[in-house]
Amino acid sequence: MDWSERNLTPAGYRGKVETPQAQAEEARLPPRGKQVPVVESNGLCSQKQQCLLQTAHKKKDVNHLTEEMTQQTPVKIHLKTVIKQDTESESYELMLFGNFYQKGNAFFLKYDEEVEEGTVHTIVKIADNNAVILRSGAIKMRLSFHMDVEKNGSYESTFGTLLLSTKTEKIEHIKTTKNEGLINLAYDLLMQGSSSGKYEMSINYKEA
Repeated sequence: MDWSERNLTPAGYRGKVETPQAQAEEARLPPRGKQVPVVESNGLCSQKQQCLLQTAHKKKDVNHLTEEMTQQTPVKIHLKTVIKQDTESESYELMLFGNFYQKGNAFFLKYDEEVEEGTVHTIVKIADNNAVILRSGAIKMRLSFHMDVEKNGSYESTFGTLLLSTKTEKIEHIKTTKNEGLINLAYDLLMQGSSSGKYEMSINYKEA
């Protein structure tokens, strides 16, 4: 009870002398404390606090189920990129470990890459005829892909944000098993409107 709200103390109103008759009348009165309303919900809850507690447990169960539905599987990743510009060609390969998971009809690969600037966090999302590559951390970049459609992206550098765009020629996702497959991307990359070359990227992944 809040004893200051109505000028109360544990002994009654401040400055008031209690007589036996007053005490007897006081005993017949309902208590002044806060009443907890009884809530009937199909007989499942007897008090409001119990209902709130049960609701919290239900929300926890739903969140746990959502986490299970998007459970991530550790995978081993073999990434190969070929860059062609004019008559020159270069390629590089990486062996990485990451995670693979599915949300709806979209598939995701997450992995970290160590570069001179630090750690780069990469997410590859592919669904139907479109894909997205997001990089954050030491390098911040976003590339979007859609068959036969030019898509805008961005790259944050020390000189500011540069405009990127892609012209996609191929998007392919071949699943050999539930947690194993191959992603192929082929596209023209433009930076600030100028061609930076043709890229062919293949990502093999399988459960680690």
